[in-house]
Amino acid sequence: MLDLCHLNSSQCFNNGTCTMDYLLNTTHCLCDPCHEGNFCETFTSRQQQYATPYYNLIIYITALCISTLNNSICLELFIRSKAIRRTNCGIYLIIYSILSILASIFLVADGYVTYDKSIFEGDPYSRNTLHCVVGVVSYNTANFLCIWFSASVQLERGIVLFSKKTSTITRKRSIIVSIIMLAMSIGCAIPIVFYDCAWNDVPHLKVLRVFFNAFHIAVPVLIYIVATVLSLIAFARRIRTYGMENRCYIVTFAKLVYSHLFIFIPPLAYAICYALYNLVASRSDPITGYYHCGISLAEYIIKIILRSLTGVPFVVTWLIFVYPSRVYMTEFYLNTWCGQWSAWIVVHLRQCFRRKKALEHLSQ
Repeated sequence: MLDLCHLNSSQCFNNGTCTMDYLLNTTHCLCDPCHEGNFCETFTSRQQQYATPYYNLIIYITALCISTLNNSICLELFIRSKAIRRTNCGIYLIIYSILSILASIFLVADGYVTYDKSIFEGDPYSRNTLHCVVGVVSYNTANFLCIWFSASVQLERGIVLFSKKTSTITRKRSIIVSIIMLAMSIGCAIPIVFYDCAWNDVPHLKVLRVFFNAFHIAVPVLIYIVATVLSLIAFARRIRTYGMENRCYIVTFAKLVYSHLFIFIPPLAYAICYALYNLVASRSDPITGYYHCGISLAEYIIKIILRSLTGVPFVVTWLIFVYPSRVYMTEFYLNTWCGQWSAWIVVHLRQCFRRKKALEHLSQ
């Protein structure tokens, strides 16, 4: 049988390999990861050797499971504990936990539609609209609101430390601030949904998107800084009022920071998770994209992990808001079934270890 590839070996461009189908007596080109088309004539800047939608969907589902468990425990704590739900911080944290679960749900829904091409098959407009409303607007709105409420929690804690007043007097401020934030987020989302996320087709929308992203990141960062400054001033006041331990200002100040470490953990978690991803993403070629063509497996794994880090603060709410605080942990053990069972298990394990040590001591 005649080998057509041998007769015309130059029909495949860009180092493509010609293969012969002897059953149909036809040829086709096997292209490298950076080219596509019948003759490998088209350059593709995005990588195609790894199934990114599939891996993303697995990560999104895992994050949803962890987020649902984590934030459900937090909601039980924030709602059942009077000492928390009657404070402004408690209101913010309740809304934060609900938004975290919603963000994970939006992400899974968008990831599944992106992965399963049979959904809206032959109707790209409906697919793009769903991606815009669920994957872009709804998810980012929930994320930005979480950042705002996290910053509000930090500001509230800084105000309490600075003013030396409890935050259980009224929840009026937190309710008003929450309504303003929700109204602001809806107002920012309306023009983006109206134009169906068409950044490239509407120049003004692209500028508006950049402004919204900068606004929803810069202002919470500024609030974090103000809250931190208020907390540090409050520590300096305490040292001035009550004196220093061992006549050392630095040691006393460090002990105060350590005892109030729960104030600084949330902003540190956000800063680390977002800074690592943005540092790598900012150095990516805008043409080839974040996952560029010809990317190695090691680089691909690192980049997909860094991109996943941006969702970590919304998933591990308990770790960054509850666990570092002694007051919240006490309420956790007293008011939640998970905390009560954890305390029961810890107590019984300690009793078992003590009995074992006592028996070993008697046997000696």
